[in-house]
Amino acid sequence: MGALCSTSPRQEFVEISSRGTLLDAGGMKLAVQQGPLCIHNSFCTSPSVCKAQAYCASPADITKEWLSGALNAEVLSFDTIVCGQGQCGLTVILQNIEYRDQGCDRPASVALKMHCQSEAMLPIIRMLNLYSRELFFYTSFQDQVAMKSPKVLGVWTDANGADLKGQPVEAFNLIMENLGNEWECFDTVTKLPTLEEFKRILLGAVPLHVKFWKKAEIYQKPFTTLPGGRCDYLETMKPLRPMAGQFWPLINEAMPRLSGWGEWPREFKEMLDFIDFFARNFAEYECMCNTMDEMMNTRPMTLVHGDLNAGNVWKKSSGLDEQLMYADWQMFKMAPAGYDLGTMLVVLSGGPNNEEMTDLFQTYHNALPTELRKEYTYVHMCEDFKCQIFQLMFGILAVMMGQLDPSSMDASKFEFTWKSYWPSVWRRLLQLFEDQGIDDFSKQLLGGRQ
Repeated sequence: MGALCSTSPRQEFVEISSRGTLLDAGGMKLAVQQGPLCIHNSFCTSPSVCKAQAYCASPADITKEWLSGALNAEVLSFDTIVCGQGQCGLTVILQNIEYRDQGCDRPASVALKMHCQSEAMLPIIRMLNLYSRELFFYTSFQDQVAMKSPKVLGVWTDANGADLKGQPVEAFNLIMENLGNEWECFDTVTKLPTLEEFKRILLGAVPLHVKFWKKAEIYQKPFTTLPGGRCDYLETMKPLRPMAGQFWPLINEAMPRLSGWGEWPREFKEMLDFIDFFARNFAEYECMCNTMDEMMNTRPMTLVHGDLNAGNVWKKSSGLDEQLMYADWQMFKMAPAGYDLGTMLVVLSGGPNNEEMTDLFQTYHNALPTELRKEYTYVHMCEDFKCQIFQLMFGILAVMMGQLDPSSMDASKFEFTWKSYWPSVWRRLLQLFEDQGIDDFSKQLLGGRQ
């Protein structure tokens, strides 16, 4: 989603964070959790010798002492811009970095990505194993993927980062190149790609899908958390399914009030009735999810980016070439290839209409090798897309619940989220609900829902 940036003052001292305690290590005052560690550092011979063996729990904890240790060069000062507060993480730009040794080869600015600052989102992050997946990609797998992704300079995690195939990481810092210097980001609200750019984005994922098509290595952690090589897309969210009946009445009431609509526009009625049916009838909702899960696991599996939305794709700001940069690999996983279509085309403010999406789908499917097209037919791909519309329609309720509390984010972010972002997402869902015939599709899967 669109980034909100606000400048904060330089920090020389840190506050005690709810995630950690104050530690003085060699003169560096750091907010830490028991057992944090550095697991990657481009500026040291080994992560173990990095002078910063702790993650910063909040932007306020990023001191010149910590940054000096992280970059392995004494930092005299820097400016902090909190920028890009996503649903599951926060990005901070550190710029105008001044070093004691003015001739050193360290960057003048970097981007620091860290864990979500809202505790309400932690259960979802843990269930989906988002942080471990992304850190595994950047520290162990990035060079195996042809899609261009940001250069990572350093990684700090909680104790679970020692084994990224084990217990989920819950807190981390990831320092990478500042893409804003040379790249320009799309977003899902104000700067959507054109249809041709959507095609380029999706075609850029084809080499990933083809390379790992049914390869043995993808049927294991962290690409899936389930035994037997099953896709975990629906299974990991199973604990939240019973909550849909509790979440929906609250969101149904809060959405028109917080968005400024006053009440739901009349055109939403059919879709609202559809959601209300499944929210009130857990047995039907559970049956629908299980049917979709079984259908998805009959498909040939590959690796997918998993969150291929416009806000995670960048293009060269100069416009002199057509390079794309793919960031935010938190949902990187084993799944059917069509999974990337849903994450790219569902949660948008507008985007391609039904005719344009048909063109886009055909362009992608035609780009697959002939044998793969036979295994994963165009009909299968379209069915999987409809499944994702259904799942995201209910999946976003848990995310929205975590954002009902105004204290979960700053005031400007809260206003943007509820008055701009969620209204645009719901209008897109309505468009897809109608264009893709989701009501009829669900009746077919359930064998004739009343």
